[in-house]
Amino acid sequence: MDLLTPLGTQSKILTDMREGRMIDLKNRVDGLLTPGQHSKKAELRKAAGQFESLMTDYLLKSMRQTVPRSDLTNSFATDMYQQMLDEEISKSVSKNKGLGMTQMIFQELSRKDDIARGKMKAPTVGQDAAPKYYSLPALDAVKGNEGVRNEVAKFYDLGREKRP
Repeated sequence: MDLLTPLGTQSKILTDMREGRMIDLKNRVDGLLTPGQHSKKAELRKAAGQFESLMTDYLLKSMRQTVPRSDLTNSFATDMYQQMLDEEISKSVSKNKGLGMTQMIFQELSRKDDIARGKMKAPTVGQDAAPKYYSLPALDAVKGNEGVRNEVAKFYDLGREKRP
């Protein structure tokens, strides 16, 4: 890239690079989840890890935008270096324990893949499934620490005394 390229154009180039990574990843996942094909679980896990890496990269980018920038270090080179650093940090995070998104995404993608290949039935929600409501047990039925029950009883008694 030419050093004389305006900063607005350079920022657009960096944004286009990030969007290109996202489109490539989406196309890979769509290709893996095509019905009738036998996708490999390892490829799905790898795609889920790449998505977590991309999401972490966007998270770091958003965090950097909240920090005030100095005019002294505001240049395309700094932006490029920070983007490369953020990408490496996000890749490192997703390779290690990560944010936990890889496992959730993998489970969802593999479940959808199993449904598409007929290995698993799609979940259905029937009209007969009424929502369950839970209530707290009565004060007498609470089992546990006697002191806690006494404190709660005092609280209720104080409330009753203050009422006219």
